Amino acid sequence: MMSSDTIKNMELLSVKDFLALSGLSKTSFYNEVNAGRLLARKIGRKTVITAEDAAAWRASLPAVHRRKGANGLEH
Repeated sequence: MMSSDTIKNMELLSVKDFLALSGLSKTSFYNEVNAGRLLARKIGRKTVITAEDAAAWRASLPAVHRRKGANGLEH
């Protein structure tokens, strides 16, 4: 059984809160979930994202690499 301290430290984000923090649209959010890149969970009818799952998704995002233009300078 979980202790009351463990339960107090559980961080759950609603979809609305996750969207506000991530900058994703609702469509992009569900695309990430359906592609298996973001784990969402259900509590009854409510969809939530744990802080750990949000951090894992963020860490898995690809880095943007600068490319050199025709003049040899980075864009």
